[in-house]
Order: sequence, then structure tokens, then C-alpha cells
Amino acid sequence: MFRIASAARVLACLALTAICLTTPATPVHAAGCDPVVPVAGDINCDGMADWAVGIPTMSSNRGAVEWRLGEDDFGTITTSSLGLGAGVAGERFGASVVIDDTNDDGYADLIIGAPGYMGHGTVYLAYGSATGIVSAGARRIAMPDIASSVDPRFGSSVGLVRHSGTVQRLLVGAPGWDKNADSETAMITDVGAVFATNLSTTGAVGVWAQYGQGSSAEDEAGDKFGAPLYVRGKTFIVGAAYENVGSVVNAGQATVTRLEWATDHWYTRWTTNLHQNTALVAGSNAKNDHFGAAVTIGTNGPTYDYVVGIPDENIGSDSNTGAVVRFYLNDTTGALTSANRYHQDSAGVPGTNEDDDRFGAAVASGYDWWDERPLLFVGAPGEDVGSKNSAGVVTLLRGAPTVSGVVLRQGDGLGGTAEAGDQVGATLALLPDDQEEDSVDGIVVGAPGENVGSVVNAGYVMLDHSVLSFNFTGYPALPGSVLTGLKFGSVLGYAK
Repeated sequence: MFRIASAARVLACLALTAICLTTPATPVHAAGCDPVVPVAGDINCDGMADWAVGIPTMSSNRGAVEWRLGEDDFGTITTSSLGLGAGVAGERFGASVVIDDTNDDGYADLIIGAPGYMGHGTVYLAYGSATGIVSAGARRIAMPDIASSVDPRFGSSVGLVRHSGTVQRLLVGAPGWDKNADSETAMITDVGAVFATNLSTTGAVGVWAQYGQGSSAEDEAGDKFGAPLYVRGKTFIVGAAYENVGSVVNAGQATVTRLEWATDHWYTRWTTNLHQNTALVAGSNAKNDHFGAAVTIGTNGPTYDYVVGIPDENIGSDSNTGAVVRFYLNDTTGALTSANRYHQDSAGVPGTNEDDDRFGAAVASGYDWWDERPLLFVGAPGEDVGSKNSAGVVTLLRGAPTVSGVVLRQGDGLGGTAEAGDQVGATLALLPDDQEEDSVDGIVVGAPGENVGSVVNAGYVMLDHSVLSFNFTGYPALPGSVLTGLKFGSVLGYAK
């Protein structure tokens, strides 16, 4: 019953065998696959969301990206395998990954950031097909002149805003961008920015524009605005965990921006800044809270919710125990309408606040279409499991604003055995379902500190395509890539 809609998509692909099994020769596939029920992040048009892991530390930080269509279909891409050169040491290809259909052919593609490329950064496009990610048509998108500064780290985050299949806006975060303060010599370093350009279905880009924190926030050295970044529809949220709010150092802030399309151009409909002194938020700004270290956008039926992680929040006498805030904004004006704050001593949230849990270090927001209620996944990579320090856990919260929750840990809900330093929940990525009435979104969980056999900090990823019942499967990096200090799972590709 659970996969009826997905099965229909598979049959659609089988009916189009000649099309679906043809490896594309150009960025725009001649025909493509026409999905019956579109699923975000579906690389090969089989009705299931696929996933990818960025490995920016591979090969002297040249980087790589591993993609998987399931348990048996997988591959690793590098700049070399895409036909775009041997890669540059320190390029960090795979530091950010988004899974989205950029050319409107039914196959999701990979948008990949490489913030160390040539000392300034770049973005790559690699295209999907019935057989997975292919090299044909792959391209590198150069950093624009307006993003130029000393080590802007262009590509630290990426996203795609969509008006229709053919009207898209590529967003690229550059948290190391320096702002010229007086148009002469003085610079404000590491202010950060998000740069944007129209992206055609051929991968061609238009004129670049720039987005910042808006008029209500002051650009300051070390803000590092631009990463993390998350996009849903025409709205994007950017965290600035090192933003000083008033005199409070590194309190952190998040900026939500709604874009709209007007005949032939994009414009900003509204921008809203959020922090812990924002009206309706329980809590207050404090030094080194790092509000905005993790951000996501979810759906609550017809509306969006905006979730911000505060992993270094002190609560009572507990240091760096962490919290998250779920915000609701007016869709027309961006005005805050309500906010709910959760931590491990909140009603309905399982667990107990403890020092260095870092609850909120990662967040992912999904939906249970079966029971019509939102799902919020929260990572706490510093959580101790028994005597295992920083083994890490993931908390699943169901409902809103009242929540009920369950803790997922290795040996209880997640596969494997909890070990010290695993850091389960350091990263999270949603596995979207088809939004049919019988579906429930799934989740990908990163454990970058996991030892694989005797290989220390090789890293591990666990996933479940639906949290209707917990059936997680675990994966290390592909054979030959399980290396000491690789930290596989530090970067998870997201689809929305």
C-alpha cells in the first residue's frame, strides 16, 4: 500500500524504456523521463528519492561526491570523472551538494560547491539519468566578478529557487566574502553574501546579483553570512551563526528572503531577520549561542515553517546543551506570526539537557502525509549514549506546536553500535516522499566520527526512506574510499 504511487512511476519509466535507459549526450536530455508523481531528489526517475554525500576531504581535499540510487546502484564523481580537469588540491569539491532537476527533464541533477577552487571557489553541475549521474554535459560555473575578494569561499552552500521548470535562480553562498567599507581601501572581512543568477535549462547563467542580511542587520567582520543555506520553493533561509546582535557577540541570526518572478525578472518580496530577541520567541540572545548554525524550511500542510538550530545555547546551568526554534511567517509580508522553542527539557521532547549535547547542530523538516502532521528531525552529535561520550543521537519530533518525540540512537532505532565520538546527527538531510496521502518522509543521518573497522573517523551514513517504521540501513564510503579521517557523512546532499 505504501508505495503504490512510486510503483506507478516505475511503470511509467518501463513504458519509456528507450528514453529512460538512454545516456544523455547533452545537458538537455532529448526526451527525458515523464514522472507520474514527481519526487524531489529522484535522480533516475524510479519514484524514490535518491541521496548523495559530499566528500570534500578526498585526495588532498580535491574532493568527490558519492551518489546512490539504492543499495546496488551507486557511483563516485570527481572533477576528473566529469571531464573537467584533474581537480586542484584544496578545491573541496563536494563541500555542498543539492539534488534538484535543473534542466526539467525528470531526472534530478547535482549542484556541487567547491569553495576552495583556485583560492576563490566555483560551482559544478552534473546531470542525472536513468543510470545515475553521468559525465555528459557537466560544467563548471565560474565565480562572478562581484563575488571577488580574498578567499570568499564561493560554493560553501548552494540552492535553487524555482518559479517554473524553465525559470530558476541559482543561489551560491560565499561566507568569506569581504565587503569594501568605504569604496577605497578599507575592507570588512568575512562579512559573507549570497550570490544569485538565473539558470537556464541548458545550464547557462545570466547576470549575477547579491543578497545580504537586509537593512535591519549591520554588516560586520566575521559574520560569515552565506552558509548554511536552505531553499524551498521561492524562499530561502541563511544562517549567520557569528552575527553580533547588538552588543552580544556571536549570538547569531537567520535571514529569510522570499523572491518572486515578475514577467522577466526576479525581485525580493520581503526579507525577515530572526534571532532570540525577536518578538514571540521564548529565550534571549547570549554570547556564542550560534543561533543559525543549522537552518531548514519545512511544510506544515499549506504553509512553511522555518527552523533554526542553536547548538551552543546554554539552558539553566547546562552549557552548550542546545535548542531549536520553529518560526511561522506571514506568507505575504514575512511578518512573524508565531514561534515555538524546543529543547530536551521541553514538554513532549524526550531526553534531558546536559552539557555539550549540542541539540540543534543539524535540523531537517519533513511531513507525515499519512497523519497530516509535520516532522522535525534534530541532531545532537554531542549527546552521550551510556558511557559513550559524543556518540550522538537524532530526535524525531512529530506535530506542531505540541510535539511528541522519540530518540534514535545506534542500537535503538538506528543500526550499529554506539561508540564514543561517532557524532551521530552531526548532519541530516530529508529524503522526501511523493506527498501522496499514504506517504511519510524519510531521513539521512550522518555520523562522521564513526570508525569503520579499524579505520578511525572514516565516517558512516544511515538512512530510512520512511519513518513510518524505523528501518535504517547503514553505509560507509564505497570500497577504496574508506580512509582514516575521511569523515564520510560530514556533507549530505539535500533535496526539498
